[in-house]
Amino acid sequence: MSSAGSADIIRVTDAVVDELNGSAGIFSQSFTAERKYLAEIDLQTLSGIKVYVVPFSTSRQVRSRNATRQWVKVQIAVLSKVANLSVATVDPLMDLVQEIRDFLRFRPLAATPGYGWQNDQNEPVYSGQDLHEKRQFTSIVTVDFVNTE
Repeated sequence: MSSAGSADIIRVTDAVVDELNGSAGIFSQSFTAERKYLAEIDLQTLSGIKVYVVPFSTSRQVRSRNATRQWVKVQIAVLSKVANLSVATVDPLMDLVQEIRDFLRFRPLAATPGYGWQNDQNEPVYSGQDLHEKRQFTSIVTVDFVNTE
């Protein structure tokens, strides 16, 4: 899903999708990541686990007199319909979110030379409102990538 010539945030978002999709067998549950602008789903047609990678923000900071450091933030939404709210149903989804975070930690992005993982946060760990009202597991991981070149 290369986006040569696109804005840095699009190239980084696409690179995260490529990294996640190129890692078959690493995760405990299968999914296909997609780049989206809105992490919305139709619960009527939802089957399996959806992983959406969404461009979130960019920023720059001065590195030296003639150079800047570019930061790109993406959000990874993990979504799934849940039949019930049992620990046995939700725990594997929480595990998958942790696996995605662990997979990206310290990872340089092959499709965007110079960009690598800087930090991440998982907020919300899950949406209690979505679980209660929609029977939908929703977890958001926000990842910062920085251009180190």
